[in-house]
Amino acid sequence: MHKPLPSLFKKILVLGTAAFATAASPLPLEGVFQSPDAKKTIRITCKANVCQGAIVASLDPKVAVGQVALQNLRPQNGAWDGEVVAPTDGKRLPLHLVVLDKNTLRLTVKSGWMEKSRDWKRVP
Repeated sequence: MHKPLPSLFKKILVLGTAAFATAASPLPLEGVFQSPDAKKTIRITCKANVCQGAIVASLDPKVAVGQVALQNLRPQNGAWDGEVVAPTDGKRLPLHLVVLDKNTLRLTVKSGWMEKSRDWKRVP
């Protein structure tokens, strides 16, 4: 009989598993993104699957350039969860981040029963 069948089955199984793992993984976050009002710009960097976002430009004098505003972003079910640090008072709030496409991030911040979402765009 044909011996290649088990080998072919193994290859299909491995490729199928790799494709599923890739589809379930969130897209890369690294890059520079600008707020919808164009007043703040952050640079997101990742190390060992944990990301953070530091402010690299701001038109608001209360917001310090260099401050890490997005912290402990970790992949969760195809998105990213972490914290946002309010630049004016240092308050930490839960953050849910979804990569909509390679140029758009949707940041959702929760405070009590309220939540607010904003789409940030990649800076070329």
